[in-house]
Amino acid sequence: MMSATHQWKRENYNAAVSDGVHYFRQNDLVVFDIDQLNDKLQKFLMISDFEDDRDDQLELLYEGTEPVQQEQFDEMFKTALAGSNLNRRHFSYQVSADKNVLQLIIMAE
Repeated sequence: MMSATHQWKRENYNAAVSDGVHYFRQNDLVVFDIDQLNDKLQKFLMISDFEDDRDDQLELLYEGTEPVQQEQFDEMFKTALAGSNLNRRHFSYQVSADKNVLQLIIMAE
């Protein structure tokens, strides 16, 4: 795709990782259990600026060996978000079972 509009010496650059999760690993966005997931969520909520007009988004890759049930995610989000400053926002989240990606989006209103 890039070669249609760009030229470079391909041998000077590493090939893209084929499993599609390099971004998550490189940016410390991989969790292996529900406790790590909860920690990442809490940190995200602490650094998010809910006063601006931008949406906030967190995506994490779950690579744990124990499956996490949807009810666990629901309760964790409900508890974490209840203690945050979201009075003028609504939020959504989804779990993609086929790729184990958890996505939380807090939308500005």
